[in-house]
Amino acid sequence: MTPKIGMTLYGFLMFLSVLPNMRRVRKAYDFDLIDAHYVYPDGYAGVLLGRYFGRPVVVSARGSDINLYANFPVIRRFLRYTLEKADRVIAVCTALKEAIVKLNVPDGKVLVIPNGVDGNKFHPFPKEEARRKLGIPREKKVILSVGGLIPERVSTC
Repeated sequence: MTPKIGMTLYGFLMFLSVLPNMRRVRKAYDFDLIDAHYVYPDGYAGVLLGRYFGRPVVVSARGSDINLYANFPVIRRFLRYTLEKADRVIAVCTALKEAIVKLNVPDGKVLVIPNGVDGNKFHPFPKEEARRKLGIPREKKVILSVGGLIPERVSTC
């Protein structure tokens, strides 16, 4: 993808570029669902892949994909198509859900699942102390991801 040039083609080009690999993946693993983050271009490609493979698609809106891209008339059409064809839409806050509903998406199709972590439970502290508490040797590399998908009502993004 090139910045600002050919933006209207990004979703379709993403679909075309991912399709061969997804065919290989499907032969090895018959996945049940496509989960696409960002409505455009990723969600648009995800919806096309979902239609191609006959699988449901969940699309997550993150902010700029709705708040910014909806201002571009052609991209707005792709957003509406994606939101209409997705089986479920996730918004990271209530304000984003409201913006999605304004694009003629039924309110009941959109779930609010905020990003973020509980700062009381997860907060920075010395790496060596964490390794010691978890019994992880100093020389061992570790990748950690923390998250949860818990629907909550949030007033703003």
